[in-house]
Amino acid sequence: ITANKIISKETKTSSFKDWTKYLTNYAENISNEELAFWREQITEVPQLPIDKENATIIEEKDITQLYFSFDKEITKTLLEANKTYNTKTEELLITAFNTAVANWSKNQEITVGFERHGRETVGSDLDMSKTVGWFTAYFPVKFLVKTNNSIDNKIISTKEKMRSIPNGGIGYGTLRYVKNVFGDAKNPEIVFNFLGTQSNSQNENAIKTSTLSNNLRDRKSERHYKLEVNLSIVDNVLKGAFSFGKNVHETETMTALMNDFKNQVQEICTHCNQVEKGRYTPSDFSEAEISQDDLDNLLDFLD
Repeated sequence: ITANKIISKETKTSSFKDWTKYLTNYAENISNEELAFWREQITEVPQLPIDKENATIIEEKDITQLYFSFDKEITKTLLEANKTYNTKTEELLITAFNTAVANWSKNQEITVGFERHGRETVGSDLDMSKTVGWFTAYFPVKFLVKTNNSIDNKIISTKEKMRSIPNGGIGYGTLRYVKNVFGDAKNPEIVFNFLGTQSNSQNENAIKTSTLSNNLRDRKSERHYKLEVNLSIVDNVLKGAFSFGKNVHETETMTALMNDFKNQVQEICTHCNQVEKGRYTPSDFSEAEISQDDLDNLLDFLD
């Protein structure tokens, strides 16, 4: 008993050791289809333009961060925009981000590194929901971004690519670090993290964000990417930070990129709210294995 409340003893979940065995087994039995997917993501990782040619190493002491936030009204509009193409908020944010990066870099192919909770246990009876430990799945995704495409096509293309990632992305790490298949693969120069919805409210039942110090990394530790973007919705407000090496990029360059991203988010919100009729995509009917054109024709016929 603590604070006059009884602490209930809950059932123990699977151990960290069980999880490592699961990963080893996963790597040994990974499908040829999933292996081919990950090979495609690491071919010819595009390079970002840089401002300072003599910079080869980025250490934590070189990092600068730019912060921004949207107001509650724009954030609400962003969340409502998901109804139009049956998207997740992250998919709309990635669409906006990739467009901004393509405008800046002039690259049509953009490879982005993603992090996930890493507790995927597909096809097993493991339960890692309350197991203590740092579980992380990190994996690259390559996007084809055509800046002259319409907004709806950009959104659908991003959504379909994100929905094609096998098993939450856990396979890439098992292949690279358990089987050493991709040991010499180049890392993406961008890391993108959408941390979801959080709360700093005074509600005692609310999930509160951590107040850990920002100084969690040694100042001499080396970063293997040039740009890190972290986004989250905190108390109904979308907030973000662009983190970069000041020995590689000028603050003016990253500020322009960040502002273009913000503009792209608002353009997506405006577009989605102006569309009178929503649109389904093939990943909404994954078992049907249907193309976008065939799906559109079918839905038009049913109308």
